[in-house]
Amino acid sequence: MQRIRGELAGILAHGAPAEMPAGFGAVANELSDADRSLILVYSRVFDDPAMHDVQQIVTDELGNSTDAAFDALPADADLATRRRLSAELAPVMSAVTETYSWMSDPGARAPRGAAFAEDTVTQALWELYNPAQLEVLYRAHLINNGTAEELAALEAAVEAAAAPASDGRPASDATPDLRPDLRPDEGMTR
Repeated sequence: MQRIRGELAGILAHGAPAEMPAGFGAVANELSDADRSLILVYSRVFDDPAMHDVQQIVTDELGNSTDAAFDALPADADLATRRRLSAELAPVMSAVTETYSWMSDPGARAPRGAAFAEDTVTQALWELYNPAQLEVLYRAHLINNGTAEELAALEAAVEAAAAPASDGRPASDATPDLRPDLRPDEGMTR
């Protein structure tokens, strides 16, 4: 009852959406729809201490210009913009993972198991973010992990996707399909 009263007080005080987990009422209206939805998914996947950490991360990063640029990134963003935003997001993701070490292994904080967490968060990421945003998350993850080989493979996939079509139509800065490669720990700071 105490917890429910606390949640209702937060909803009433901040006009927050009722579906937000406890503790997020003060920031809910400043988050994008996608971010609010992802936080709701996290609340169904991760334990209470992990959600407390997510709340702290969201509070600390609120108003971050990189976060705003990420939220506004269109699906057809050019390659230079995707690269720039990835480079800006990488140190933010690195700092968060350094502070909250469990994010390197988020399944360990998932009461229903790592497989459930991975499947659920991965599906949510694909539903909530556009291909350019997913590429930015993946690039930032690769930058942080120093996986030059995987980053080179991503660049090759981007170049292949941007190559002119066999019918001679012009190329675009297309975002490759990252679905098999994106893991939930790559989007945890979102």
